[in-house]
Amino acid sequence: MKSFWKRAKLPTIILAILLVVVSITVGGVAYAYRDSVYPKVSVQGLDIGSKTLKEAFSILDEKNKNLGTKNIILTYEEQEYNTTLEELGIKLNTDETLIQAYRIKRKNNILSSLPQIFQTTDTNWIYTSDNEVLESVLGAKINPALKTMADAKLDYKDGQIIIIPEQDGESLDVSKIASSIMPIITKEEVKLETPLIKESPSISTSSWETQKSDLESLIREHNIFFNDTNIKITPEEIVTWITIDQTTKKIDISQDTIKEYLESVQKTLTSQPVNAKLRFNPETQQIEILEPGKEGTKLMMEESSKRIRTDILAGVTKTELFVAVTSPLIDESQFDALGVRTLLGKGESNFRGSSRSRVKNINVAANKISSTLLKPGEEFSFVNTLGKVDARNGYLPELVIKGNKTIPEYGGGICQVSTTLFRAALNAGLPITERRAHSYVVNYYGKPGLDATIYLPKPDFRFQNDTNHHILIQHYIVGTVLYYEIYGTSTGKTAKTIEPVILESSPDGSMKTVAYREIYEGDVMIKRDAFYSTYRPPNKVTSNPLQ
Repeated sequence: MKSFWKRAKLPTIILAILLVVVSITVGGVAYAYRDSVYPKVSVQGLDIGSKTLKEAFSILDEKNKNLGTKNIILTYEEQEYNTTLEELGIKLNTDETLIQAYRIKRKNNILSSLPQIFQTTDTNWIYTSDNEVLESVLGAKINPALKTMADAKLDYKDGQIIIIPEQDGESLDVSKIASSIMPIITKEEVKLETPLIKESPSISTSSWETQKSDLESLIREHNIFFNDTNIKITPEEIVTWITIDQTTKKIDISQDTIKEYLESVQKTLTSQPVNAKLRFNPETQQIEILEPGKEGTKLMMEESSKRIRTDILAGVTKTELFVAVTSPLIDESQFDALGVRTLLGKGESNFRGSSRSRVKNINVAANKISSTLLKPGEEFSFVNTLGKVDARNGYLPELVIKGNKTIPEYGGGICQVSTTLFRAALNAGLPITERRAHSYVVNYYGKPGLDATIYLPKPDFRFQNDTNHHILIQHYIVGTVLYYEIYGTSTGKTAKTIEPVILESSPDGSMKTVAYREIYEGDVMIKRDAFYSTYRPPNKVTSNPLQ
């Protein structure tokens, strides 16, 4: 009996001894390679087995640099396109790849670990890719050569409907580009066919053929109108609106395409409301209407396009458009609420000696700015209010200096208007938010330091209505003197403009000045603004805004 137990225990003892030996062996191997990669481990054929982590990183990092700039050839219909991983935004991650290689064969199961230690194991590079970069780079290289998908469409010539056949298309399969390149990146020549996605048209020739008879009743001249405005839409235009509904497979009219057409013609149907041109009469202390306001019209795009679509499909040949009428912002009933009751400030300048064309330009610009109504808190922009300065708007060419040359330019003399309005805004006590002096001294503006130059689009002259009511800007001319007046509601403050002081003056005509504006509440000065001007010699002017 004892002999049996001795025989039974022997295999167990041997097995236990073997396990201890294996454990010691595996443990010894693990300890020996605690700072190294196990033997026979490679990354896409690059052997880093038995290398220390530092050695393995150096090998992988050097390979990473080489692979990043390695030429990659993508082909499409016998054309070759050269690129690199770097250009494509595909980045090999050396750190993550090394960690992955280091963990290979390191398992908790002792019995399974020992045989694997001596087996050859190859792993892949870990990488990241940016699809936006891929699409941008390859799109620029390959997209122009790709076939563009096109639905079968209609054309109309000489009274006949023509069907233009469909065409299959292709696009880059960005999601497969990196995964297609990486498995072969270590080959001597990296060359592969560009991954593409096939695109099939949704409307075929046969789709149109089966409904050709119905098309003939739709493709004919159609009229759209509002009041006295009538626009004829030709069959050649309407044929581009026709499509096929993918759900019902029946002929339809694209409302989006109709909207695009309406946007192209809406200037004919749309107009902005024009406020009445106003003037404050100091004698009657009332606002007077110089020119009545005008209603505006606005094309209702959604409603009009929907109605046109419905009418064409129903065989109707004429559609009345939805147009909203918009009233002027200011009308006679609102005059009292505007708060335009008293003169806030006045400015003047003399344009004696101006040429005929300069006088004309001053009058045109002064009329354009006059009757401007500013809301409480609104900022006035001379450039924006003035608009375009050209022959169409009544301006004449007048000599100005540009780049040391005297040349004719439309609108010469406009700065007489901006300068005069600057002085009115100063005297009204309004905050000046943008003002620049002329590049050189201009005799029309008297003593230097109280001028304001403008030029489209910059520089501008700006000020703000900081009162709680509207203010009205208006002008008049007596002889050769231009006056600007600003009317509104008194804030209880008064402004005093101090004559400019010359800080520096040179024989060549250059000069520096400063002018002050003081604002009072009663007898107490609450604010003092300084306006500095620097004038260069006339013969060194690099740019000259419109005098």
